[in-house]
Amino acid sequence: MLHTTSGAVFAVAVGCMLVTWAADHAFARPDARWFCGGGCCTPTKELPAGRFNACEKIYFWLAGVLVLAALLTMLLSMMPLLGTAGQKLMYHVHRWSTLVLVVATIWHAYATTLAKPGALGALVSGYVTEGWVKRFHPLWGAGAGPAQPHAD
Repeated sequence: MLHTTSGAVFAVAVGCMLVTWAADHAFARPDARWFCGGGCCTPTKELPAGRFNACEKIYFWLAGVLVLAALLTMLLSMMPLLGTAGQKLMYHVHRWSTLVLVVATIWHAYATTLAKPGALGALVSGYVTEGWVKRFHPLWGAGAGPAQPHAD
């Protein structure tokens, strides 16, 4: 029961997240330059990124698709519409999509905190320095979103 209840709450929370942040995660021309410049593989190199870099945008949309897959496959596996073989298939798709989501979330947590010096403190305080923004998200500036960087 705990898994089923928390799964429903998780699905609603992710749905709210997708609606709230979808516009911030739309791909733009600088995202292609970010990937061509090395992206996550070159943390010391300054690459064009706004509030969210291209890798963070990919994770956002991938997480949305995987949560939707996990939700739909679990709902379908609870109904006898597909027969026993279909229910088993839905159960396996649910397990594997959730596993991929967990692995992607662990990578996302690492890449957005430990791989970016100063990001962990920003999660606690809600603020980043202008130097941090210039290094990791140089295109993020005035009018770029609700959480703005503050001066050093």
